[in-house]
Amino acid sequence: MTQPINPIKPITNFLSTLKKGCKYINCICPNAKTKRSGIFRVLIKFKAMKKVDISRLERNRSINLRIGFAAALSMAILAFGWTSQRPAAPAFQDDLFLQEAEVKVVRTAQKSPAAKPPPSMFKITDKIVELPEVVFDANPVPAIVDTTFYDEIDVEPVPALAKPTPIFSPPKEEAGKMPDYFKIVEEMPRFPGCKEEGLSKEEKQECATEQLLSYLGNEIIYPAIARNNGIEGTVVIRFIIEKDGSISQPEIVREIGGGCGAEALRVVKSMPQWLPGKQQGRPVRVQFNLPVKYRLH
Repeated sequence: MTQPINPIKPITNFLSTLKKGCKYINCICPNAKTKRSGIFRVLIKFKAMKKVDISRLERNRSINLRIGFAAALSMAILAFGWTSQRPAAPAFQDDLFLQEAEVKVVRTAQKSPAAKPPPSMFKITDKIVELPEVVFDANPVPAIVDTTFYDEIDVEPVPALAKPTPIFSPPKEEAGKMPDYFKIVEEMPRFPGCKEEGLSKEEKQECATEQLLSYLGNEIIYPAIARNNGIEGTVVIRFIIEKDGSISQPEIVREIGGGCGAEALRVVKSMPQWLPGKQQGRPVRVQFNLPVKYRLH
């Protein structure tokens, strides 16, 4: 096991050697105080150092100087090139985060549209008439309803539809058959109460619509439950107008609650006989949808 080197020991040896040289010079020339005496002291000191070969050091001075400059230059270059930054992550790692997931789209076979039903065997010549919604106040009074009812009802113009033409002639054996009821006929049923002399079909239908709205406005009463709870909306009543003009099979198609549907159904059941609808000049059964709108003020 090697012992640690004492850094003070070489200095102590050098001082002791120098002290011995000074004693030697003082013995030879005790009164020497010139500069030359100092040089002699240094020379004597180097002579006392047995392990140092001055001639060898002087001979290798240029080589040692070059080695020292090379070492210093290498250390300087190494110091300038040294960096504490960590190496950047490989470029291919970024691609892992930027890559988007591919979504596969599964295509399903689309169903072919259902075949359209054959056109009606009867030729429709009149325009389709739809009744607007009826609006009722929360507190209906007969005198007030008569004056304000038409202000609350927006009667839209009747849209005119193109007259369809049959694609093929119906078979002869089915020409005499009639369906149970119709939704659209050549002459739509009308509410009674109009003087129809000298009026066209459009004017007759418009007059019948006004009579129907007036009748509903006078007969329907806003239910107290719906009025107290703020219930508003549209009720739809469906019924069939028979060949003699009577009302049959009335039912509530759309209900808003609060007794509004029941009140509208009651008034529909109490309506007088209509003028029946006709197809090819014969009375037929026609299905009718009546919208009734309840609105609070």
